[in-house]
Amino acid sequence: MASADYTKRTPQVGLRGITDPDYNKSKTRNNCFCTISAGGVTLGTSTKTFDEEYKNSAGKPTPLLDSVKISTSGEDRGLIRQVEAQFTCYTKGQFDSVEATFFVPDAAISVNYGYVNPVGGGGSGGSITDCNIAKFSVSVDQQNRYKCSVTAFGPTKFMEEVNLAQAIFDGSLEIDQPGFFGSSKTPVTGVASLIEYDAQKGLGMMSSEVDNGTVVNVDGGTICIWDEPRTGILGKILNFLPDFLTPDPRKMLYVDLNWIVNRFVNNQILTKVSGTLAGRKIKIDATGFWKGGLVSADPMQVVWVGSGCGHYHKPGGFFGDELGKDFEDNDGIAAVGGSSPADLSNCFFNKDAVVEALTGAKTDARSVDKSQKTGADPGKGGGEISLRSFFDHLFGLLREASGGLWSLGLMENPKNSQEMLVINYKDNKGGIGALTFDPINGDGSTRSTNMQCSPDMGDVYHAMVNHSKNQAELTERLKGGNAASNDNGAMGKISKITRNAMPNDGFSEDARTDLKAAITDLINGLTPGERTLTSYPFPYTLEVTMDGVEGWQFGDVISSTLLPSSAQSAGVCFRVVEFSHDLSKNDWSTTVRGVMDFN
Repeated sequence: MASADYTKRTPQVGLRGITDPDYNKSKTRNNCFCTISAGGVTLGTSTKTFDEEYKNSAGKPTPLLDSVKISTSGEDRGLIRQVEAQFTCYTKGQFDSVEATFFVPDAAISVNYGYVNPVGGGGSGGSITDCNIAKFSVSVDQQNRYKCSVTAFGPTKFMEEVNLAQAIFDGSLEIDQPGFFGSSKTPVTGVASLIEYDAQKGLGMMSSEVDNGTVVNVDGGTICIWDEPRTGILGKILNFLPDFLTPDPRKMLYVDLNWIVNRFVNNQILTKVSGTLAGRKIKIDATGFWKGGLVSADPMQVVWVGSGCGHYHKPGGFFGDELGKDFEDNDGIAAVGGSSPADLSNCFFNKDAVVEALTGAKTDARSVDKSQKTGADPGKGGGEISLRSFFDHLFGLLREASGGLWSLGLMENPKNSQEMLVINYKDNKGGIGALTFDPINGDGSTRSTNMQCSPDMGDVYHAMVNHSKNQAELTERLKGGNAASNDNGAMGKISKITRNAMPNDGFSEDARTDLKAAITDLINGLTPGERTLTSYPFPYTLEVTMDGVEGWQFGDVISSTLLPSSAQSAGVCFRVVEFSHDLSKNDWSTTVRGVMDFN
């Protein structure tokens, strides 16, 4: 699949009065039901007779399930599933029975819900599993009723908290380290030595002894070893001298994203995880829009090849061999692009950049958003490296190198809760049929609609600048450009910097800064059609509450007749990033919230 298949899709939900225009069906409703279970105890079951309900020593009802809210939310910070339930116990005995199963941290729960004898289509309801209790509380009111609440979360989200500052799973690995009197064996404990181990194991020698562009494939990932570039005056002198008078070049080890995820994280870190998170893995499904001529703004940290995008070299002349680096010179690594969609799993990261991402990810565990973390230990210090923080640093390098065109992130797989995905949140696609709500004329399902545009000052600035440059229609303003978008000759600048400036001055900070500026112009010069494929975010949101219905998914495309006609003609739509089910007092309502997009 492509990243956009997770973040933008045609809704499959069946809405009475909208997908089925029979208004009478849409208003034919029965009461809803809901049950929640943990440890063999189920709340929300109903007895059949008065005697079964009240015939007990206390003469009081069985525990009452007051309300349940099931929510799925995400956007650019992943996807989290949450269940919140409130219930009432009328006796101490009832509470003791429920407390033994529901007031247990990490206890698994399941929820079933729907309509009693559903009519008119729309399905009978749904269920949620693979959720574990994280919070609970109880209070006793003046009538001696035990008012209880529990909150459970989908565990996969908390894979982000796995500590990477630990030794790898396979403790028997050793690498050869060169020394004055020969090499010696050193244990492999972290990512840097694991990269060197895989290179040695695949080649049968130390990486310093192999040819430029040597490739090693392991566990579905790839390592490529390149000679360090010769640059500047010193490079010209070394090129002029005979080989026997020049030192052997130092080696640069690069690993692709496949190696980082599969070999390092899945096989060496997550394999060690026990308990609820045991067996969960990360999968890469990251694609993105490919812009011809896009090179990495910082190839010493992140690089990709294909269609000549690995060329950072100046052909040789009077002084011999070329200066700089041609990353296209290798024994065969997969290209990122050449055409859309680009396969971002083939992006390569310098070993030093991977180590620096780990170093930069060291953070106090207490700084994690408490709304997504429970039971924080005040004794935890800054030695931890969370999986999330590591990937944030790593993906930040790729985002900066691509001029912001690609923005990777983590998200629980909506189709497999045991799996965390790496996706590109800026991947997009057009031509998706939107499900349109009609609150103005009454569609038989919509209960309320809220639409708002609340930009921050930066978005206000960009809107004003675009408008002042050209009295463009809403289509062009919201897409961030117009049909006459100008990249200010970005391609020519990129070519000159990669073929001249970088080879001559040693890939200096000045050259990298200039290259980043040229790449920014290239991205800013995308046409409206190209921008549609890169998911242009704007703080325009649509929220709809409707009669309860099952089947919503993250990324479903919606619209509303409440949308201004100018926006409708512009192809504005909304991608669902949050949906929830509220079940209370025999009523079921569903709320969805979408962020602006284009079709």
